[in-house]
Amino acid sequence: MDFTTAQEAELAFYRAFADSNFDLMRAAWDNEDIVCVHPGGPLMQTSAEIMMSWQQILAALGPVDLKVEVVYRLARPDHAVHVVREHFNRPDHPAQPPVIATNVYRRNRAGWTICAHHASSEPPMAEPADGALH
Repeated sequence: MDFTTAQEAELAFYRAFADSNFDLMRAAWDNEDIVCVHPGGPLMQTSAEIMMSWQQILAALGPVDLKVEVVYRLARPDHAVHVVREHFNRPDHPAQPPVIATNVYRRNRAGWTICAHHASSEPPMAEPADGALH
């Protein structure tokens, strides 16, 4: 599957996540020089371990209502960086705090693919002691 823009690759990545579609997830990822960190998880740097992790996550999670809020985008001719807030809603589970993810997309001969995904739980906002922000 060829994605002509980083946004198309991102849409496929999150559609795969929401629909629990492993084949689409695999198609969204590059095959070389990739990295992935799931919330609280270890650094993974091979296609085999990254795809195994996604296969396990998608099988355990199943289809989910997923809303993706774009926080930041940087676009260059051969790569793009997207920072997003992922909101997961499952009717059979209590509300979960959002996850912050940084996704890096790379343009290669076949089109755009994801080459890095780093996600972590969003910490709760703390109130400053004096009421002021930095």
